[in-house]
Amino acid sequence: MKNILLITLITVMSVCALHAQPATAQSLFGDDMETADDENISRANRFFNECVERPLFNVSEETTYENCACASAQVDIWEKNQAVERNKVGDFLTPAPEAAELTEDILKFEIYAPCLHIPARELLYDECATDRYNKYASQGDPKKLNFICTCVANGIADYYELAAQAHLQLRHSEGNEIYDPYEDVKISSEYIQHQRTVKNRCFASYYDALQKAK
Repeated sequence: MKNILLITLITVMSVCALHAQPATAQSLFGDDMETADDENISRANRFFNECVERPLFNVSEETTYENCACASAQVDIWEKNQAVERNKVGDFLTPAPEAAELTEDILKFEIYAPCLHIPARELLYDECATDRYNKYASQGDPKKLNFICTCVANGIADYYELAAQAHLQLRHSEGNEIYDPYEDVKISSEYIQHQRTVKNRCFASYYDALQKAK
């Protein structure tokens, strides 16, 4: 009798083992786990490589890498937003449309515009450093010129970071052609006022520092 029970128990355990399934993400967490979208990642990486190989701005290698890293992150964000939109359109009967291409307008206003402050900071510094008045004010001293231009470049670049994308999108919506986004931002009255405020503040700090150094 004991032998019969033992054989029966072994048989039941064997059957259970044969039908047992490994735990899935759904059974563990209540939902399917999301996996990284390799296509999106590779597209952003490809964009980064192309951006570095063909920089849009005449800036240092370090600034180019920083700008391209920022822009490639925007590509990733844009791709994910596109995926959400495609999922809203598609259903079981109607396939979702293919991913949109990165058109020139998307590149200008969605990808590069949010990062424009990065190259702008270096370009603004170079413009400041070659300005005759700034050279005169700094008395030919590179350290003094650096003090002035670092302050000016950082202050004006803040405007690009906060307002450049909105400015460019508005100008585009009004039918204006945007050939050079960096220069186009400079035409707004808000930029001109901000630039004036920044320069006044920086020179006030500079002359105050000169007085304290005496």
